[in-house]
Amino acid sequence: MAVEVLASEGASARAATAGRPAQRSVDRLLQPPRARLGTWTFFLSTGLLVLWGWETDLEDYITAESGVGYALGIIGGVMMLSLLIYPLRKRIRWLKRIGAVRHWFRAHMVLGVLGPVCILFHCNFHLGSLNSNVALFSMLTVAISGIIGRYFYGKIHYGLYGARSTLEQLRLDTSDARDHLRELLEQAPALRNRLLEFEDHALATPPTVLHSLWRLLTITPRTAWLRFSSTFTLRPTVKLLARSRGWDRARCRQAQIEARQYLAAYLVAIRKLVQQHFFERLFGLWHVLHVPLFIMLVLTATVHVIAVHMF
Repeated sequence: MAVEVLASEGASARAATAGRPAQRSVDRLLQPPRARLGTWTFFLSTGLLVLWGWETDLEDYITAESGVGYALGIIGGVMMLSLLIYPLRKRIRWLKRIGAVRHWFRAHMVLGVLGPVCILFHCNFHLGSLNSNVALFSMLTVAISGIIGRYFYGKIHYGLYGARSTLEQLRLDTSDARDHLRELLEQAPALRNRLLEFEDHALATPPTVLHSLWRLLTITPRTAWLRFSSTFTLRPTVKLLARSRGWDRARCRQAQIEARQYLAAYLVAIRKLVQQHFFERLFGLWHVLHVPLFIMLVLTATVHVIAVHMF
């Protein structure tokens, strides 16, 4: 399959990427997203704060019925309820004009972390009545579900708040890297066929979720081995091409470096495509489960607030 569509796919990729620097796809694929110091500081500080509250007896200072503890319950509840704004922003037209999506998503994440923290301090990290326990465990379930969903989200986006790495873009990146190897692969047909057979097998639609999971677990060592073993074929092929073109030693060495880079980018793009297929499926399933969990949280929290003020 890949052998038959190689020429047409390469032509379409060059047309779609005309005017784009050739190195851009390689840089995007080979350079991992930079970690944000502020994000890691926020999560680390929040974790230390929760650990301190867990280990410290605050009953003499915070009570759920009045004062600071009561206020923390209100603030935490409002924060959790505010999480609805982010999905509403996707559906209400006039909200789409207010701010960029990444800012809304960042606020959604911050509220989703600080809200449960406020509730934990509100209840002093202790269990209470039946209705409060149900509301508490519903909140913790939603919070854990959000963390899992955030992990899935990160697997299908570039960076923490980055743009979605679409299947179309990854396919173009794959074609870009493969096109820059085309001249070398014409000199090494065995390696070309090996790469294309690997691509066909890796990108074929898996029959079941378990097959998809197995492919995800094995794609990294398989691409690593293919990259390592292919290097031994690329080196003499580049030297052969250099002799036919009359390149000097420096140009030959630069061609070898570029060939290794494009081979690595090609294999990374295939690995990302496999990951994209798997995690997009999981993210869709997670979203189906997360919404009912959040609705259950709203209902149990409402019952808890009504019960507290009535009794």
